[in-house]
Amino acid sequence: AQLVPIQLNALALVLCPALALLALLATLANLHVRENGRHMASFVYVASALGVLCSQSWLRFLVFWELMTLMPVVLVWLDGHAGGGAAGYRFLCLQAVGMLLLVSGLALLLQSGGDPAFGSLAAAPPAAQWLMLSGFLMSAAVLPFHAWLPELCSQTSPGGALLPGVVTITSATYALAQTCAGHEALTVLGLATTLYGLVRAAMADELRRLAAWATLAQNGLVVAALGLGTPDALAGAMLLSVGLVLSAALMFMGVGAVVLGTGRGHLHE
Repeated sequence: AQLVPIQLNALALVLCPALALLALLATLANLHVRENGRHMASFVYVASALGVLCSQSWLRFLVFWELMTLMPVVLVWLDGHAGGGAAGYRFLCLQAVGMLLLVSGLALLLQSGGDPAFGSLAAAPPAAQWLMLSGFLMSAAVLPFHAWLPELCSQTSPGGALLPGVVTITSATYALAQTCAGHEALTVLGLATTLYGLVRAAMADELRRLAAWATLAQNGLVVAALGLGTPDALAGAMLLSVGLVLSAALMFMGVGAVVLGTGRGHLHE
């Protein structure tokens, strides 16, 4: 068998080291955790996201994508919070619908003679474009599919909110950049997500929800830039994506340190 080298695009070359650094930070933030299962789930979570970034065919992409969307549920359920079971189940149902949309759109793409290589959907049938766009938007936590992010982050341990709050939406915005850049709906939905996230962050009292809403608002800017589709906008979206990974990681780590150190997780306390 002949080895085929992986050819990464510019965005993947930047995001892969950022996610690797995120994995290191998450490990440091959870050194106090003694359960090996949670550490293994975290490593599989980041590894599957890296697999998404390195995928060159739709089949490989969907395999790693499905694995990546399952890991937040595993982390939430392993944390054992009172509301974690219901939150994980709702997230799992949403991602199942998103996966169904992606598979349906891919079937239409291949049926029309589309390229099985992972890439732009500009030449795909409109129905396939909208189905796959909707599936990616669900994982990117873009309005109106945003509710899972603050709920999931608030139901994890103080140190465990780092990965669900960053990895999934970063991978989803990468998928949008590679497949749907320039789609006019992204600009409208991205700006709406940013405005809504800022308002909810200003109203939030629970620290992990506040960090989640702030992350949501910043990710909305990335999505809006992708919708413009110009070279400058795409370059800006790439820089914003890297900034989102690093700033959100530090924000969730800071929140986790405060909650673990003081035992209090609300602003009014």
